[in-house]
Amino acid sequence: MFSGGFTEVIQSTSRILSAAVTNGSPIADAGPDQELADADGDGRENVTLDASASTDPDGVIEKYVWYLNNYVIGEGPVISTTAPTGATTYAVEVTDDDQSTRWDEVTITVVDVVAPQTSATVSPSPNSLGWNRSPVMVILQSEDNYDGSGVDRMWFDATGAQSIPGVTFEGSKAWVSIGAEGTSTVHYYATDTRGNTEPTRSIGVKIDTTVPIVTPPQFRLPATFSATQTRPVTISWTGRDSRSGLQSFQLQMSRSGSVYQNVALSNPRATQTIVDAIPGQVLRFRIRATDHAGNRSAWISSAPLSIITSEETVASFSPTAKWTQATSPSFSGGSARYSTTTGSTASYSFTGRSIAWVSAVGPYSGIAEIWLDGLKVRTVDLYRPTAQRGEAVWVRNFSSTGDHTVQIRVTGNRNIDSLASRIDVDGFLVMK
Repeated sequence: MFSGGFTEVIQSTSRILSAAVTNGSPIADAGPDQELADADGDGRENVTLDASASTDPDGVIEKYVWYLNNYVIGEGPVISTTAPTGATTYAVEVTDDDQSTRWDEVTITVVDVVAPQTSATVSPSPNSLGWNRSPVMVILQSEDNYDGSGVDRMWFDATGAQSIPGVTFEGSKAWVSIGAEGTSTVHYYATDTRGNTEPTRSIGVKIDTTVPIVTPPQFRLPATFSATQTRPVTISWTGRDSRSGLQSFQLQMSRSGSVYQNVALSNPRATQTIVDAIPGQVLRFRIRATDHAGNRSAWISSAPLSIITSEETVASFSPTAKWTQATSPSFSGGSARYSTTTGSTASYSFTGRSIAWVSAVGPYSGIAEIWLDGLKVRTVDLYRPTAQRGEAVWVRNFSSTGDHTVQIRVTGNRNIDSLASRIDVDGFLVMK
């Protein structure tokens, strides 16, 4: 009897002890939720997942397994991973030394903090100087960073030649029409759905649709020149452009009905040049201008130009009796008239827009007066240290073609260095 009762006591005690040592479950702790900034805008951010705060009340945790969408991404109390933009939930499973398991979750939110970027293009594209010669469309295209929150809205306005009040609209693309001549500036920016807004940007638009204005070429004889076989003529013109400004002129010349040919200019915006006119030829000029926008004017033609050489032997030349004829191949036409008599005069009547007196100069030359249409206009000293012939010693240009009479008067005076007071008349050049 004693033996059986003892057995029952031991079995009862064993059951009590077994109940007393039943295993307790571990406590999983995946750590606090985190919010990170996607500072570089690449759509992801490195993150540390830390479950080291997990505990086991009656033992130790032997294993940590991390999951994302039921897929294992790592093991251990602390792991590193890359979280995409937005909210992502990770789970950790902890196992203790009695193989009991528990789960916990942590949410990592990667926040888009990078503003969109907007590009602006002008269509049609401007020329190399930045000018358009037609209305344009400014195309605004905004893009958010990779895996960003996306472009929510855009804003733009325009100031300058064309004014557009500020406009806000939903979307990532806009078209801004600019047609006013002059310089306009389009300002713009974009905002994403997180409220990130880029700095205000701008693009300039320059439009010039008006052709330049150019005046017909005008002619004049230079103040002095050597009257050789060709005769220099100064061609001048003007032009203007109120928008983009003048870029260049193109001058062309035709000789006696020949095809127009380009005349070289000293620089693209030169407003005069000198050409050689051959007596007896009829010259015609035309010019056009181009502005910086590429607008080109129509050709503007000049009146015809011709130069006549009038020798001292023509009927319209009227010297007094005190003039002597001299002959030499170096004189224009082979001869000239000269006088040393004070008060001697030689008159020449002509019709033209310019006149040049051609004379010999040198160490024996004196001083003469020039009278034009009955009025004294100039005193000319013909002294030169060395003798020269065929010099245009006096030139007068008129505003238009007209009838005139020029008179050369011998004064009998001379330069202090001159050896005599001789005055030569080799002829006249008349430009019509």
